[in-house]
Amino acid sequence: MQSTQLLKDEMSRSNRESFTRQPITDRNHVIGFGRYKRETVQDVLDNDPQYLVWLHENTDFELSYELLEEAENNGKPDHTFKGYTSRYDPR
Repeated sequence: MQSTQLLKDEMSRSNRESFTRQPITDRNHVIGFGRYKRETVQDVLDNDPQYLVWLHENTDFELSYELLEEAENNGKPDHTFKGYTSRYDPR
């Protein structure tokens, strides 16, 4: 009896692990639901980055850290120039 419960617990745990989603890292990933159905992550990032933040916070749509940071910065990549002085700024 006890071994049956252990087996059920193990199966339940393995099922939960198999449904764990990996964060989306590909900008060409096509969103399959919602307002921007059939649009790529890059298209939404260019046009409505806050929507990606909302998706990440309110659904099981998991963005990578880099894409989420870019969306939080309103679609602008976080590029910082390091090692340049004020005399030479390539921007």
